Amino acid sequence: MKKILTVLGSLVLTTTSATLVVSCGSKNTEFNQLMKVVNNTKGTYDNNNFPNQKSSASVIYLGAKDNAASQSFEAALKQAFSADSLDQAEKKLSQPGSVTQTSTYERSIRLDQPSATNSLVTFIPDTVDNDLQTSTFVKVQFVDQPGLSELFFDATFQGLAEGTYVFSQTDSDFLNNHFSGDFPANLKVKLQGFTTSLLTNDGLVSSWQNALVNGWFNESNADRGIRQVTVDTSGKNAGRITEIKAELPFYGIKGTDSGILSNAYTYAKPQLTFKAFTVDKVSDYWNNEVFKQLLNDYIRPDLIQQAAANSNSSESFPEPDKTRGDKEIFKQRVKNADAILGKIKEQKGPTFLIIKNGHLIAMQNGWNTYKTFNGEIQGSPTIENNGMPDLMSWVGSLAKIFSESTNSRFQDNNQFITTSFATTNWDPEKDGKSNWDPEKGLPK
Repeated sequence: MKKILTVLGSLVLTTTSATLVVSCGSKNTEFNQLMKVVNNTKGTYDNNNFPNQKSSASVIYLGAKDNAASQSFEAALKQAFSADSLDQAEKKLSQPGSVTQTSTYERSIRLDQPSATNSLVTFIPDTVDNDLQTSTFVKVQFVDQPGLSELFFDATFQGLAEGTYVFSQTDSDFLNNHFSGDFPANLKVKLQGFTTSLLTNDGLVSSWQNALVNGWFNESNADRGIRQVTVDTSGKNAGRITEIKAELPFYGIKGTDSGILSNAYTYAKPQLTFKAFTVDKVSDYWNNEVFKQLLNDYIRPDLIQQAAANSNSSESFPEPDKTRGDKEIFKQRVKNADAILGKIKEQKGPTFLIIKNGHLIAMQNGWNTYKTFNGEIQGSPTIENNGMPDLMSWVGSLAKIFSESTNSRFQDNNQFITTSFATTNWDPEKDGKSNWDPEKGLPK
C-alpha cells in the first residue's frame, strides 16, 4: 500500500520556477536545472516495492527568441491564461490544483467481507461527520493493528444513510491478502478527510492533465509490461543489460496497478508539468553548450537504455545479457538510439520533449507562425483565431502520445518525432528569419 511520506494536510501540487533563458556562461547550472525537471518525474519505491513517490511526466519546451514559431507558441500560451509572461503561463499550466486536509477523527468500524458480486471492501463507521461525507476522498489508517498501523488506505464515501465507505480496489486486494479468515468484528481507525480544489477552471488545464491520466492508465498500453533495467550506455559493451528488476516498472506504472484513479491521485499524482527553456538565436539551437550537454549526457544514454528495455517487454525476463555472444544485439540497440538522436539534431524548433518517469518517450517539433510574428508569409493565421485551437490540438496530440506504446516509436524511429499537430504553415528555415524584435517585443 501507499506509505504517506509527506504531510498530506499541507500537500500542494508541484510548481515550477521561472522560465530559464539559456546563456553561454553557466552551462552546468542551467543543465542541472533542466535535469531537475527530468528527475522530478521519476517514481521512487521502498524496500517492499511500494511507491514512495508516484512517477509523473513533463513537457519541456525548447525555444529561440528570434524564431517566429517559438514566439507564436509563447504568445498563444500567454494569451490562453491572460498572462504577462511565459513564466506566469508556465505556472498556471503546471499547477492545476491543490489538496487540503479538512478533518481528522478516530472511529470504530465494521469491515464487510467482499462478496462474489462485490470485490471491494466496505466499512461503516459508528458515526459519520458531515465534513467527512463531503470530503473528496478519505485516508484510512488502522490503529493498533500489527502490520497495518503504518499504512494508509484510500476510501470514498458512498452516500448511504448508514455512512458506508469503500476502499480502493488496490487497497482491497491488500486487505484480503492480509486477513486470512474473516475480518475482525471491530477495528479502530483514524479517518482523515481531504478535498481537492482547482486553481483554474480553464478547459485547457483540464485537457492538459487528462492528456496524461487518460493515456497513461490505459489498460492496453504496452508500457505497463516493461520493467526497469540497468544498461551500459558507453564503452565496448554499450547497449548491454546488466540488471533487470522485474518487480518495478520502467515507465512508471505496473501492469497490476488498478484503482489508482482515485480522486486523490487524479489530482495529486500523476501530474503533467510544463517547463520552458530558451536560447537567443535559432542558429544556436543544438550548438548551444547546454543543449549539447542535454544531447550527450541525458538524451543519448536514455535512448540506449530505452532501446534495451523495449527490446524485451514481456512480463517474465531472462537473465541479464551476457558479455559474449550478444554484442551484435548491443550494437543494434545503440544504432537504434543513435538513429533517433540524429533526427533530433536535425530539428530547428520550437521543440517539445515529452518526459515520462525520467525517460524521453517522444518529441514534437514546430508550431504555426502567426501573422504578428512573421507577416511575410501569405495567409498566415492570426493568434486571435488560431491560438487556442492550436493549443488544444497540441494537447490532444500529447494525449495520443501517452496512450501509445513507446516500444512502437523505437521499432520505427520515424515515429519518435511528430510535426503535424499545429504546423499548417511552419517552415523551419523561414521561421528562423522572424520579423519579430525580441528585445523590444514588437515587430521590426
